[in-house]
Amino acid sequence: MKIKEILNLTAVVTDEDPDNFFLPQYLGFDREKIASYLPQILQKEKLAGLHYTYGNRLGGHFGIDQVKKIIEKLQKDPNAREAVGVLFDPKVDIEAEHRPCITLIQALKNQEKLNLNVYVRSHDIFGGWPLNAFGLRKLQQQIAHETDIPLGNLTFISASAHIYDFNWSEAQKIITENSFDPFETDPRGFFRVDINPKKQVIKVEHFSPEGLPLQTFNQTMNRPKPALELARKINDQLGVSLISHAFDLGTELQKAEIALKLKIDYIQDQPLNYSE
Repeated sequence: MKIKEILNLTAVVTDEDPDNFFLPQYLGFDREKIASYLPQILQKEKLAGLHYTYGNRLGGHFGIDQVKKIIEKLQKDPNAREAVGVLFDPKVDIEAEHRPCITLIQALKNQEKLNLNVYVRSHDIFGGWPLNAFGLRKLQQQIAHETDIPLGNLTFISASAHIYDFNWSEAQKIITENSFDPFETDPRGFFRVDINPKKQVIKVEHFSPEGLPLQTFNQTMNRPKPALELARKINDQLGVSLISHAFDLGTELQKAEIALKLKIDYIQDQPLNYSE
C-alpha cells in the first residue's frame, strides 16, 4: 500500500459535546457506529474477535486499572503530572503482528479544566481518527466527571498521520463536495498593524482573542530589514501559534515597511495604492 503522510500532526478538539456528538454527513457513519465502537475505549474486558482493545490495555492488560489510578491521582492532587496511561506492551507488541496505535494518554489539569493528551504512533486519519476522537472524548468526560474538573481540550499527537491509497479518491471527493471554512482563530490572539510616517516606525499591537491588549511592538526603519526584525520580536514572545496567521502577519509587516519606504498610505488588510 501507498500512503500520504504527515509527521507529528497535532489536532485539538475543543468544544465537542460527548453527550451530543456533532456528526456531519461526510464522516460516513452514524451514532450507532459510535455506540458500537465505544466499548473498545471504555470497556476493561477484551472483546472477542479483536487482537486488542484500548479499553483492555488501559483497564486490565497490565493487571492494573490505569484509568482508575489516573482518577485517584487527580483526586488526590489535581495538579499531578504523572496521571498517565500506557497502552504499548514492549514484551508483546514489538514482535506482534497487530499492536496498539494509541500508545499513551495523559490527563492534565490546566486553567481549571481537565485536558487529555493522546499520543498515537501510527494514525489512519481517514478510517480511524474520527472514531478514536469520539471514544476518547467519552473517556475524557468520565475522568473529568470522577475528578470533578470541568471538561477541557482533547489533544491528539499523531506521530505518523496518514491516509492509505484506497481512501484517496473518497477523501478528495469529500473535500470537493463539502465547503470547509478555512478561517481559524489563533488562540494566542490577533494583531493591529499601523505605521507612523513622521517617526518612521511600524507599530504592532497584540490583543488576546477576547480583545484585551497584551503588548506593543515598535520597529524603526533605520534597520536593513525592519519587517523581518519585527517579526522576530513577535516570534520571540510566542505571539503566533498558527502558520496561516504567521503568513498573514508577515505579509502585513512587509506591506507596512514598503509603505514607509515609498511614502504611501498603509491600511491593514488592504492592498497598497502605488498610484498615490
